[in-house]
Amino acid sequence: EQTHGKLLIVTSRRSGKAHKRNKIRRQIKSIFYEEKLYEKPAISVLIVYKEAMELDFEKIKDFFTDAFKK
Repeated sequence: EQTHGKLLIVTSRRSGKAHKRNKIRRQIKSIFYEEKLYEKPAISVLIVYKEAMELDFEKIKDFFTDAFKK
């Protein structure tokens, strides 16, 4: 039985350069731990597209937390 949540972040090479892909991964991981979303026993897969690279941190945070609340 799974007691905590897991997160897989997939970013394609088409999404942008490596430093941009790594930045958005770090941001999403930060949100995952700051909001304690790991407390929900679910396995989540997040696919990041090129359009997401242009969003600021607050918009990413709002989208991500809303998705987890549903």
